[in-house]
Parts: sequence; C-alpha cells; structure tokens
Amino acid sequence: VQHIGQADNGTMWFGGRKIYRYDKGIWTIFDQKNISAFRGRVIVSLTIATNGVLWVGTEMNEIISYDGKDWISQVVGEGGYRENWITSILIRQNGEICAITIEGMSCQNGVKWRHYPITIPDTVNRVHVKDAILTTTDEIWVPVDNGFLYHYDGNIWEHYEISSWICCVATSRDGNLWIFSHEGFGKMEANGNISYVPVPSLISNYITTIRAVNDGTIWIGTGGGYQIVRYVNGAFVTMDEKIIHNLEDEKASLSLDNFPFNHVHYIFQSSDG
Repeated sequence: VQHIGQADNGTMWFGGRKIYRYDKGIWTIFDQKNISAFRGRVIVSLTIATNGVLWVGTEMNEIISYDGKDWISQVVGEGGYRENWITSILIRQNGEICAITIEGMSCQNGVKWRHYPITIPDTVNRVHVKDAILTTTDEIWVPVDNGFLYHYDGNIWEHYEISSWICCVATSRDGNLWIFSHEGFGKMEANGNISYVPVPSLISNYITTIRAVNDGTIWIGTGGGYQIVRYVNGAFVTMDEKIIHNLEDEKASLSLDNFPFNHVHYIFQSSDG
C-alpha cells in the first residue's frame, strides 16, 4: 500500500498493487489489471474529491477517476524524464486537480493541463519527489530530495533551497510546516524561519514519511523497522511509550521481533481520529 484516503461518507481507500475499498466493514478489491482504463499497474497516489470521486495516479504518467460506476483515464502531459510516477494528487478548494511527478507539477481546472516544472540546478540527474501536501490555507508544498522545497499558492510556483537533502514535509493545524532534512527535524514558521530539533541517530537514517495529526502530535514512519514514532512535547516516543535517545544499545529494545512494522509508506488520520 502506497497511499490512503477517505471519502466524506467515511469510506476508506487504499492504493498499491491493487485498490482496496473499506466501507461499513466490507472490503472490496479492484484489480487494475482487469480494468481497461489502466495503462499502469501500481497505484502510487490517490485522493477523493468532495463529490466522492476517487482519483488515483500510476507509474505510467496517468490519473484515473472512478465515480462508483466508470473508470476514466487521462495522461498528464507527456514527460520524458526517464520515469513519471504520479507521486501525489491534490485537489484544491476551487476544484483544481494537481498531479505531482519527479518532473514537477501539472494542474488542471477544466480541460487543459498547466505544467509547473522543477527547474532547480542539476536536474540532469534524477531527483526524487515522494509526497506533496495541501495545507488548510489551500497551498501546496512539494519537497525535492536534493534539498529544494517548492511552493504553490494558486498563482506562483516558487522554490527555496532548504538543505542538501529533504525527505518529507507535513503541515500542522497551526499553520507551521514540518520538514525532515539533513539538518534535523525542522519547523518552518509563516515568516520562513526554520528551527531544527536534532533527531536521534537510531531513526535519522530511516525516516520515510511524517504526518501532523489533529492533537498537534507529529507521527513519523520509518523504513528501518524501528516502528512508528511520535514527536510529542519535544521528545521522540515509540508506540510503547519509550523515549528514543542517541544510544546504540537501545536498538535491542526496538528490534523487529517486538513490533509488527517494517517499511512504512504512508500515515493517514481518518475522520474518527
């Protein structure tokens, strides 16, 4: 599973090698290999519009919509940058659909796609864009792994050099942007200032995704099997309430044998909390 979403009626959707719908205790599986609208085979991203329409993106530069009856596919502006995985699909408040790839962002509000390319230096080498976020103020932030952070407010597409490497970003309800980079775990305030918190070496090389939830807690998913971690009141805390320090001997207490997690691709908070 690469992505998770929820419709306004509470239905949960999961995308990966197949598409899974969980509705009132019933699971339904959609295999894209058996749906003619699909060119791609892997669901890399998904979102659900306010009208209940499911949108999914694949590794073949396409997005597909599903209204409960018909699957409709469209190509998002032909690319040519080796790969063009649709890593995120975001729908802004005015209905504008934005698809993010390693080339940049393409947005559609009507028929024509408008392309906002990644134009930072050294993009002759492969850059990686894993996930993008939409804030409560209807702005889009796109982290690029070579240290640049792109921002779109509906009009201007601009970028900032934040670090030499950025893994992922999250936005909290107070409007702050949280960034995980080589400098540590950073909070960017509205004025652009970033204050960093050092990350324990035990998890610093393994963080794959971060997500801010309603109570202000930041949830952190890892790829090293050290479980899901929360950032609470200035401390990094495991799910069994252990505070992580910079001690190598703590690895034993956080071994894979103790927890059911391995590589965490995505974290999502549903409407019931």
